[in-house]
Parts: sequence; C-alpha cells; structure tokens
Amino acid sequence: MLVRMGKQAWEFSERMQVQELLRRLNVLPNMVVVVRNGEAVTEDEWLEPSDEVEVIRVISGGGGDSDAEREGGLESPALPARAGSTRGRVRDAR
Repeated sequence: MLVRMGKQAWEFSERMQVQELLRRLNVLPNMVVVVRNGEAVTEDEWLEPSDEVEVIRVISGGGGDSDAEREGGLESPALPARAGSTRGRVRDAR
C-alpha cells in the first residue's frame, strides 16, 4: 500500500490494521485522520496492500473567540446568527 503523510511517502506490502500503521509511523491516533481510497477509516479497520492511504494531521484551535470573530468579521456556518448579532455574518469591509 502507498501511504502518504504530508510530503513523506511509504510503501507497505502486507495487510495491517490502521492502528498498526500508525504505530509504525510513530503517530498518535488522536492527532491524525486516516483516509483509505478517499474515505476516512477508524483504527480497527484493515488496510490492504492495494490501498492508497493518506494520513492527515489534525490541527485544533483554541476555545476562545478570535479578534475577527469578536468583531463579527468571520462567517461561522456551524453557529446560527442570533437576532441583533453580527456572529455568523460577513461584515462589509468598506
């Protein structure tokens, strides 16, 4: 299987579970998402020698609002806009 992570690539010829692949790459499971042939997979799933695998590092942000969010300058589709609030709307930059 061809495994890519960032600019690095590895080839593995044997079948293995995702958790074994991550162990071999010395990667913590909670720090990545593993994608097999275009679909995200869990640690207990098996990878075949014919699979194309991408290991994507997860980047997490802080819990506080950024300056742009406090000023109403970022759109936040996951949070509905409240009446009278600028949150969730894009402000006119003019």
